[in-house]
Amino acid sequence: MQNTNGFRVDIQGLRGIAVLLVVLYHLDVHWLSGGYIGVDIFFVISGYLITGHLIESLDSGRFRFLDFYARRVRRIIPASLFVLLVTTVISCLLMPPLLLPKILKESIATALYIPNIFYAYQQTDYLAETTVSPLLHYWSLGVEEQFYFIWPLLLFVCWRYRAAKKNYLFVILSSVILLSFLANLYLTTTSQSWAFFLVFTRAWELGAGGLLAFVIKNNLFSLRNTAPGVAALSGWLGVALLGYCATFYNENTVFPGSAAALPVAGAMLVLFAGAASGSASLLNKLLVNRPLQYLGMISYSLYLWHWPVIIFVQEVWPDFSGIYFVAVLFIVSCVLADMTYRWIEGPFRHAGSRFYFAATPALVASMAGSVFIVALAGAYGYQIKSWQLHSDQIAQEYQPRANPEFTDFVPRNLSPDLRNASKSIAVVYNDGCHDDLFSLEARGCKYGDTSASKTYVLFGDSHAAQWFPALEKYSAEHGIRLITFTKSACPAIDTAILLQGVEYLSCHAWRKKAVEKINQLKPDVVILSNYQGSRERVVANDPLREWGDGLERMFGLLPHSAQIIVIGDTPSFGRTPALCLSKNLLDTDQCEQPKGRVLDADLADVEKRVAIKNKKHYITMNDYLCSEKNCGPIIDNVLVYRDQHHITIELSEKLAGALGAAIESKLYPPLARHH
Repeated sequence: MQNTNGFRVDIQGLRGIAVLLVVLYHLDVHWLSGGYIGVDIFFVISGYLITGHLIESLDSGRFRFLDFYARRVRRIIPASLFVLLVTTVISCLLMPPLLLPKILKESIATALYIPNIFYAYQQTDYLAETTVSPLLHYWSLGVEEQFYFIWPLLLFVCWRYRAAKKNYLFVILSSVILLSFLANLYLTTTSQSWAFFLVFTRAWELGAGGLLAFVIKNNLFSLRNTAPGVAALSGWLGVALLGYCATFYNENTVFPGSAAALPVAGAMLVLFAGAASGSASLLNKLLVNRPLQYLGMISYSLYLWHWPVIIFVQEVWPDFSGIYFVAVLFIVSCVLADMTYRWIEGPFRHAGSRFYFAATPALVASMAGSVFIVALAGAYGYQIKSWQLHSDQIAQEYQPRANPEFTDFVPRNLSPDLRNASKSIAVVYNDGCHDDLFSLEARGCKYGDTSASKTYVLFGDSHAAQWFPALEKYSAEHGIRLITFTKSACPAIDTAILLQGVEYLSCHAWRKKAVEKINQLKPDVVILSNYQGSRERVVANDPLREWGDGLERMFGLLPHSAQIIVIGDTPSFGRTPALCLSKNLLDTDQCEQPKGRVLDADLADVEKRVAIKNKKHYITMNDYLCSEKNCGPIIDNVLVYRDQHHITIELSEKLAGALGAAIESKLYPPLARHH
């Protein structure tokens, strides 16, 4: 359906739906748990429109790469760079100083049009800071911008050598799209973050829209012969698919993978219906209603603004939520988007405006803007390296004690200091004995007194590994041989779990090998510990119950001659405490959290109950990490956490004696020792 200028107003309405889905999803509207598919709708629309323009230019012989890229630059770069610049500046004013180096790197990557590649790398780094960035949403622009470099070149080559053979071209384009889709399927099962962010695994979505445009433009499927009923049915089927995905998809949906095919198909059906049915269909009449047309008009700017608005408001008012949160932030985002559309997007796009540049000046101006942001972010990033992230006060040396009082300032003698907090990881990571996400080999490294006859085994995920410094010190001092079997994100629970939305198969294989080796060792003691957050990744209708059942099954798989001890998990904060500390150097009380918010009491109860039922032992060290009410980030001069939920090696080593005493109290109860 087109107006007199050939503009598809139904596509504008579909844009409105897409941006509405994304914004409401990010505002945590619970009934739109799959609202992230709005990005996939945008991809299809972009591929459809870009390919249509390219085909018209190629068929008429008027195609020039310079003109094409200049048009893209005018369309997306001014608003993109403006919001990027404003977001970067506000981030430097509002965000935690410790987080700024990461945000500035993201700003540079975004200005260089590779944010998706940067985020793919970050998401696959298990030790990376996971705090959400105000620039994260730029990943999709990176995908589109990279697609715009690849797709026109492919079409140009096809037209140059096979322009007259449309069916042949259809096969070539379909093959390229199929290869991208297959790459998406493969990487989704092996490394979902790379599948999610990379252009090569998302290009099929834009290509699918492009293929539809190719079919329509070259009359490979006659729209004139399409019955109105078929067009209407296609449109409503597309809406149904989009509605289904937006409502029933959620964070546990394996995505993109095959699941992305449904929203892509839905968007294609709506586009086809609009092209085939004109203004007659009820669906098209709904798509041209004023609210959707308005949202479609400002959709690009709204997409750019809504995410930093959400992140900044949550930074300033972390407890702001509910319907007022949704309404206020939606309105603010729309106002900013409207202003950006009227004062930046429009003037740079429309010929006749004083801000409209010819092709070469437009490209030069966009490169200059990118260079300016790169230079600004780089210079500021260099400067903040010298910022002092501690007070001038000194705290007393740490002494382990139950129910501790927390230091209410960041001491000058903090160990480790805030900048080095993320590097405070156990030696098993550095010497290759802690297996990574992809490892299938259960190595079983020896530590402590390696010639001792008494053997302890440490078994579990990274939350078992966080106790390695304490156990290594205790073992060396007490004549114990310590052998470790730990793997990232792989709990010592006999159950299937997910990793990045797909079943963590390497964990299952690794765990099986670890159990076999532990049985061969016939150790005196097996110590288990697991991250409480893994409960959310258990593949079961009742994850809590399955966790307990899986722990009980694991008890049955381990050597019956060994004493088995479960160490209850440590607190898990919503965000790395060091980030909060970097903003509150003289008031660290702001960074404490209530015990009920950071400890999973239900999971701890299940583990303790299952251990007692099976005549195993359960201990917790949380009395040393938390007071009666709160859990804090600094005790005396020691930083407690290196990230959101791992303790530092400094604290772990300091707790060696206390942990050893807790273990001994279970292995050698006072009554048994007396006799």
